[in-house]
Amino acid sequence: MPSRTFFFAGKAAPAYHFAKLIIKFINNLAGAIDADPAVKGRLRVLFLPDYRVTLAEHLIPASDVSNQISTAGYEASGTSNMKFMMNGALTIGTRDGATIEMAEAAGEDNVFLFGLTAQQVAESRGWYNPHWHYEHDAETRAALDLIVSDHFSRTEPGVFAPLRDTLLTHGDSYCTSLTLIRTWTLMRAFATCGVIVTPGPARSF
Repeated sequence: MPSRTFFFAGKAAPAYHFAKLIIKFINNLAGAIDADPAVKGRLRVLFLPDYRVTLAEHLIPASDVSNQISTAGYEASGTSNMKFMMNGALTIGTRDGATIEMAEAAGEDNVFLFGLTAQQVAESRGWYNPHWHYEHDAETRAALDLIVSDHFSRTEPGVFAPLRDTLLTHGDSYCTSLTLIRTWTLMRAFATCGVIVTPGPARSF
């Protein structure tokens, strides 16, 4: 397995407590991975605080892959996504925001798309049941069970329970479980393929 580093960056508004909890989980996950001898030196997760232009100027040119996972219909734009592409990063993303325009410009064969369209998200409201995916998809169930088992929060039992509650108890308004299944499949395929990136014609977005 080649060594890989996953960078997460962003900010949470002062009152956005759930976003802060997600950031805390990413940091705790990073700590657990660093302490695991089975993956130490081969896998790293880093959350970069205080994301801003100065940080982006270093991060974007150094990235090989841009993973854009917003639920279709929710992302307003995504100009950072475009910057990753213009600096040569491959895009793995949902059909949302700037990823749609990028696929139109570069061709869908040159972007790794997955997940629902905005129309499919809207149409799923009447039948989508996250519990079905939890019960029938082993990887989704294992991931959620590991989070609530306090594996990543041994000194703060129950601190990440709201993550599971949001996905299962409160209806998962972002259709996360549907996206997760497609993410597992695409990431496996991506990890086993070799890709050569060549810049195409410039286009003004």
